[in-house]
Amino acid sequence: MTIEAKDNRITYSRRVSCVYCEFDKLPCCETCDGQGITIDKEKIPVLCVKCFGIGVNTSLYECKACHSKGVVERKETIIIPLSSKFPVILQDMGHHAYKQGNGKLIVTRHT
Repeated sequence: MTIEAKDNRITYSRRVSCVYCEFDKLPCCETCDGQGITIDKEKIPVLCVKCFGIGVNTSLYECKACHSKGVVERKETIIIPLSSKFPVILQDMGHHAYKQGNGKLIVTRHT
């Protein structure tokens, strides 16, 4: 995550859900049941060969915006009040995770 800070304004880039393909709504991979891994003959977990570990059947649709990864990079700017007590924890402002939503952004101050 790249962060630029000026005064109390913070600009950073984060991975957000692709609005073009709605990746989270695509059907799960039938081979691995959406887990991204399968168990081989020796009972060792291996990357699913059908979905390449993504857990989604991307063969149904190729998204040109996110290349079927489900996320795109987007720059965000937030303003942290100067009176804030650090660390500041911002819900749903972190990276997007498949089927889990957006994570937290934790802002700390180094003096």
